[in-house]
Amino acid sequence: MSDCRKAPTTAPFRALRISHSSVVSSWRKREQALRELGIEVTLVTARTWQEGGGEVKLDVSADENVLGVTTFGDHPCGFLYDPTAIWKALRSVPHDVLDVHEEPYSLAAIEVVLLRWLARRRQPLVFYSAQNLPKRHPLPVRLAERVVLSVAKGAYPCNQAAAANLRRKAFHGTIRTIPLGVDPPTEGSRPHDGTLAGSTEGSRLRVGCAGRLVTEGGFHTAIEAVASEPNWELTIVGDGPERAHLASLAASLGASDRVDFQGHRSQDDVVHFYRSIDVLAVPSVPMPGLEEQFGRVAAEAMAAGVPVVSSTCGSLPDVVGDAGLLVTPGDTEGLRAALALLADQPSVRAQLAQKGLERARVFSWQSVAKEQLALYRSALGGPSTPQLAGYGAGGNRRPIVAVVVAYGGPEMLEAALAKLESTQSAAQSVSVIVVDNSSNPAVEALAELHSACYVNPGRNLGFAAAVNLALAQGSTDDADVLLLNPDAEVDGSTVLALQRRLHSESRLACVAPAQQGPDGEEHRVAWPFPSPARSWAEAVGLGKLVDRHDFLIGSVLLLNRTAINEVGLFDETFFLYAEEADWQERARAKGWGVRLCQELHALHVGGATSSDSPARRDALFMAAQELYLRKWYGPVGWHVARAAVITGALARALLLRGAKRSAALDRARRYAAGPFRQASLLLRRP
Repeated sequence: MSDCRKAPTTAPFRALRISHSSVVSSWRKREQALRELGIEVTLVTARTWQEGGGEVKLDVSADENVLGVTTFGDHPCGFLYDPTAIWKALRSVPHDVLDVHEEPYSLAAIEVVLLRWLARRRQPLVFYSAQNLPKRHPLPVRLAERVVLSVAKGAYPCNQAAAANLRRKAFHGTIRTIPLGVDPPTEGSRPHDGTLAGSTEGSRLRVGCAGRLVTEGGFHTAIEAVASEPNWELTIVGDGPERAHLASLAASLGASDRVDFQGHRSQDDVVHFYRSIDVLAVPSVPMPGLEEQFGRVAAEAMAAGVPVVSSTCGSLPDVVGDAGLLVTPGDTEGLRAALALLADQPSVRAQLAQKGLERARVFSWQSVAKEQLALYRSALGGPSTPQLAGYGAGGNRRPIVAVVVAYGGPEMLEAALAKLESTQSAAQSVSVIVVDNSSNPAVEALAELHSACYVNPGRNLGFAAAVNLALAQGSTDDADVLLLNPDAEVDGSTVLALQRRLHSESRLACVAPAQQGPDGEEHRVAWPFPSPARSWAEAVGLGKLVDRHDFLIGSVLLLNRTAINEVGLFDETFFLYAEEADWQERARAKGWGVRLCQELHALHVGGATSSDSPARRDALFMAAQELYLRKWYGPVGWHVARAAVITGALARALLLRGAKRSAALDRARRYAAGPFRQASLLLRRP
């Protein structure tokens, strides 16, 4: 298998980061990892902060470039920094990127933005977000948030739902979903053979919980589950307003001697805690306006080799994936059954521990820093490497890298890779990166057979994020990029001809061949950009009169490297569908064009690369349409288009019968309910 690992990058810029949560020393490893990538980082953080139910005081080592400042208030979104200290940092600290690790609607974020404006600093600004529920803030907060969104060049939400919320609010900057970091797994940190921690089989199952003791933590569920089994014990690390109530609950259930409240502990003590338990329970429950936004304790436990049982609240399923057991929030019996399975099955414990170690690498500080670096590059206008001249300049041809995003079985992928290699000259010219969203060993073996770079993200990233992950590999820095679906086949000579066409005229962002199905039918490749006006034209039957060829579908699409450098990467808000349309819309705004090459041909089965049902694919497609329209036309434009789709679907339902009538009614129902909201529920299911 070819080596596609990215070499350490020397970044030609400096970052000023402002983050109150970095008062916790172990959470400053993001800055440490960024420095290892060559970025000069100055950090501004709080001198003291309430975290995990206790007060944390800033303790800085000699090699850290950290400025501790006074804060006023203790709510994460309702506090202010000492403005004098922020002003001095903005004026005196050299920086090329301003990174505000605060919510865009927080008082701290608007404070920094206003001081930045007063200080006449124009360096690109990026911000953090974890808000995974759509909320309508009071008018002053809403206006302040709009100011932050309008000036920022990029955002790094820690979950996909938060990314989608930013698009729903018409944020047009670059979005990269970057998880919160944890220390990478260390060999030998836990026994991975299923042995209970520090004991023999038949001893008590040691269950752990960690976090601030609040209602939404769901700790009462864990106490009730453990109390029902006299051979289990529960250790709870953390403090908060619910401690007395939880202690009273344990006493009423006769489990006081088996429920140990250890209070607030330092991060180093928490690491020892993970190594002392057999399983971590994360029983979070949703509250009005509040759901789990990440679940760092789950990631930390997996990194320590501890099996995890988690509720499906908020973003927890995205963090845990298939490396833990998932139960319904508030379901005491479901949690008890999951814990009983782990208590009785050493092989299951060992399997989940190993899966957790593998999954935790996604959340390592090194991975987080690389994603942060990619965001900084985008905010600064593209990669730090100079843009290359077009094809033919000086008689040199630019290399090509094919990116294949796989999900599921390798049967069609085999045909796609073999066809690409079918021309010897192309086989020598086109390298291949396979991003396996399904983590399938058969796909890995097939990639190795064809000498392709294999990338396993450990979870289903969706298409846009998977392509971006491939483009983060060092082998793509100077190459044109061929997007190739596993169910599409194009021979190497056609790819080279596409590249000649791509560089035959100036400022072509991408080109695509004509495509046919297995039985010879023509597949449409060029489509008009979605818009409210087009939605109404289609609703009244005039869609063909306003037909345009604005963008090309991404099944077989060759992207110009110079355009990628200028336009940026794909918007990871789009999980599946519409990401290529969005990229080409952004390219068009910068003066780039696209071309359909009718004289060149490729085979495309269409919809055959996924095990998803047609209904699930339709739901994801409609959700992508909503995100696209919200991004480019705002909430009003989306609602105008939505009304058109509902009107047209209901009109068709009146005229049609049978299955077609049912399909039209289903379409109207989905748009009335909100396609993105429904698809978000689907994405949480296996």
